[in-house]
Amino acid sequence: MSEKNNEFRRIVDIVVECSAIDIQNREELKEKVLSQCREEYIVMMRCMLARMLAFAGFTNTTIGIVLHRTPQSIRHLLDLARDFRTHNRLYRIAEDEAVREYQEYESK
Repeated sequence: MSEKNNEFRRIVDIVVECSAIDIQNREELKEKVLSQCREEYIVMMRCMLARMLAFAGFTNTTIGIVLHRTPQSIRHLLDLARDFRTHNRLYRIAEDEAVREYQEYESK
Protein backbone atom coordinates (compact mmCIF):
# COMPACT_ATOMS: atom_id res chain seq x y z
CA MET A 1 0.00 0.00 0.00
CA SER A 2 1.10 3.54 -0.62
CA GLU A 3 1.96 5.84 2.22
CA LYS A 4 -1.01 8.06 1.29
CA ASN A 5 -3.35 5.07 1.56
CA ASN A 6 -1.86 4.12 4.94
CA GLU A 7 -2.40 7.69 6.13
CA PHE A 8 -6.03 7.58 5.01
CA ARG A 9 -6.64 4.27 6.79
CA ARG A 10 -5.01 5.53 9.98
CA ILE A 11 -7.20 8.65 10.00
CA VAL A 12 -10.34 6.55 9.46
CA ASP A 13 -9.31 4.37 12.42
CA ILE A 14 -8.72 7.42 14.62
CA VAL A 15 -12.09 8.98 13.75
CA VAL A 16 -13.99 5.74 14.36
CA GLU A 17 -12.15 5.13 17.63
CA CYS A 18 -12.80 8.64 18.95
CA SER A 19 -16.43 8.78 17.81
CA ALA A 20 -17.71 5.40 18.96
CA ILE A 21 -19.98 5.84 21.96
CA ASP A 22 -19.75 2.30 23.25
CA ILE A 23 -17.96 -0.87 22.29
CA GLN A 24 -19.49 -1.24 18.86
CA ASN A 25 -18.21 -3.27 15.97
CA ARG A 26 -15.49 -0.92 14.68
CA GLU A 27 -15.32 -2.57 11.25
CA GLU A 28 -19.06 -2.12 10.80
CA LEU A 29 -18.76 1.56 11.74
CA LYS A 30 -15.91 2.03 9.25
CA GLU A 31 -18.03 0.49 6.51
CA LYS A 32 -20.94 2.78 7.34
CA VAL A 33 -18.76 5.89 7.37
CA LEU A 34 -17.36 5.01 3.95
CA SER A 35 -20.80 4.05 2.57
CA GLN A 36 -23.84 6.15 1.67
CA CYS A 37 -25.44 5.69 5.12
CA ARG A 38 -27.39 8.78 6.20
CA GLU A 39 -27.82 8.09 9.90
CA GLU A 40 -27.06 11.26 11.84
CA TYR A 41 -24.15 9.97 13.88
CA ILE A 42 -22.58 8.45 10.76
CA VAL A 43 -22.87 11.77 8.92
CA MET A 44 -21.21 13.46 11.91
CA MET A 45 -18.37 10.92 11.77
CA ARG A 46 -18.05 11.48 8.02
CA CYS A 47 -17.85 15.25 8.60
CA MET A 48 -15.13 14.71 11.17
CA LEU A 49 -13.30 12.41 8.78
CA ALA A 50 -13.42 15.05 6.03
CA ARG A 51 -12.01 17.66 8.43
CA MET A 52 -9.26 15.33 9.61
CA LEU A 53 -8.30 14.45 6.03
CA ALA A 54 -8.21 18.15 5.12
CA PHE A 55 -6.10 18.78 8.23
CA ALA A 56 -3.72 16.04 7.04
CA GLY A 57 -3.29 17.82 3.70
CA PHE A 58 -5.69 15.97 1.43
CA THR A 59 -7.50 18.18 -1.11
CA ASN A 60 -11.29 18.22 -1.46
CA THR A 61 -10.94 16.34 -4.74
CA THR A 62 -8.78 13.62 -3.18
CA ILE A 63 -11.09 13.35 -0.16
CA GLY A 64 -14.01 13.02 -2.59
CA ILE A 65 -12.25 10.22 -4.45
CA VAL A 66 -11.48 8.16 -1.34
CA LEU A 67 -14.97 8.74 0.13
CA HIS A 68 -16.69 8.17 -3.24
CA ARG A 69 -18.20 11.64 -3.26
CA THR A 70 -17.91 14.82 -5.30
CA PRO A 71 -15.74 17.75 -4.23
CA GLN A 72 -18.96 19.75 -3.78
CA SER A 73 -20.29 17.19 -1.32
CA ILE A 74 -16.98 17.34 0.55
CA ARG A 75 -17.32 21.11 0.85
CA HIS A 76 -20.85 20.53 2.17
CA LEU A 77 -19.52 18.03 4.74
CA LEU A 78 -16.91 20.58 5.84
CA ASP A 79 -19.65 23.21 6.24
CA LEU A 80 -21.72 20.74 8.27
CA ALA A 81 -18.65 19.97 10.39
CA ARG A 82 -18.29 23.67 11.18
CA ASP A 83 -21.95 23.77 12.26
CA PHE A 84 -21.56 20.62 14.36
CA ARG A 85 -18.42 22.06 15.93
CA THR A 86 -20.27 25.27 16.82
CA HIS A 87 -23.43 23.69 18.23
CA ASN A 88 -22.65 20.16 19.38
CA ARG A 89 -20.51 19.64 22.47
CA LEU A 90 -20.04 15.88 22.00
CA TYR A 91 -18.87 16.45 18.43
CA ARG A 92 -16.26 18.94 19.72
CA ILE A 93 -15.07 16.48 22.35
CA ALA A 94 -14.71 13.65 19.82
CA GLU A 95 -13.03 15.87 17.23
CA ASP A 96 -10.59 17.34 19.76
CA GLU A 97 -9.68 13.83 20.88
CA ALA A 98 -9.20 12.73 17.25
CA VAL A 99 -6.97 15.74 16.51
CA ARG A 100 -4.84 15.03 19.60
CA GLU A 101 -4.50 11.38 18.69
CA TYR A 102 -3.57 12.25 15.09
CA GLN A 103 -0.97 14.78 16.24
CA GLU A 104 0.56 12.17 18.56
CA TYR A 105 0.65 9.68 15.68
CA GLU A 106 2.14 12.28 13.33
CA SER A 107 4.89 13.25 15.78
CA LYS A 108 6.20 9.65 16.00
